[in-house]
Amino acid sequence: LSQEEGNNINNLGTKTISKNEIAEKLMLLRKKYSKHFFKKKEIDKRYLRKRRKEDLFTLSRPNSIISEHFKVTRTILMSMLKGQGMKTILVTSSLPLEGKSFVASNLALSIASGLDKYVLLVDADLRKPVQQQIFKINSELGLADYLVNEKHQLIDLIQKTPVQKLSLLPAGSAYENSSELL
Repeated sequence: LSQEEGNNINNLGTKTISKNEIAEKLMLLRKKYSKHFFKKKEIDKRYLRKRRKEDLFTLSRPNSIISEHFKVTRTILMSMLKGQGMKTILVTSSLPLEGKSFVASNLALSIASGLDKYVLLVDADLRKPVQQQIFKINSELGLADYLVNEKHQLIDLIQKTPVQKLSLLPAGSAYENSSELL
């Protein structure tokens, strides 16, 4: 709201809500409706099937609007990281199916294909890894295996992708205590 609109609302006697209250209410709504969405297994499966066809948008449709957004994001991130000397980007979320893998894979592709940068994409989702499927890489070993048994050399676990300057460290084997490994 503009300052004037805010003043008009206050003059009407309505309650002013702080940013924290708004954030709490939005989070409650998000939890309520996302739980409702994830209870429906049919929707869940249709969503996954539909997404798998177009996971590598920046590779399959380099001139699309989505690809352009990844290029803009890449430019902003690289300018922010350059000044601070950082070289790592973490993509995460609080709920499943929010697009972590989609964003991570397409952002990595955008950085590797657009700049003079080499990218290592690490699939640290040890419970439900999908980066191997997205890049169509068959590998039994990965990050989890290295964390369990350090006799594995990281260089041997890193896989090449179809993009020249992009490599992938897959999640690896499934272990019961995968969350404790990290």
